[in-house]
Amino acid sequence: MILKISPSNGHSVQKKQYKNSIVYERIRKRLSYMLECQERDIATLLVEELHMTIHQALNILYASDTYKALQNPKTGLYFQSPRYVFSYLYEEMKTGRMTT
Repeated sequence: MILKISPSNGHSVQKKQYKNSIVYERIRKRLSYMLECQERDIATLLVEELHMTIHQALNILYASDTYKALQNPKTGLYFQSPRYVFSYLYEEMKTGRMTT
């Protein structure tokens, strides 16, 4: 049997059935925490390096294709450094492919 592990963002990762629901919950919480840390760190980079307000930074981040990829566990982007993910977002901003 397959379980779908969904962090708070609604995306899911399929994993084999765990005999212990505590393991399932720990994985879900860790994934959510990693995404939250990425969001915080990327928004901070936008504020510090591009001199945006935090409101502007969060709006840009949440409306981007980069953010959608970050939320998808299959991309593994959540596991990369915030600077690395920021580089994707910055390129997206420069090329005009933002969804805002």
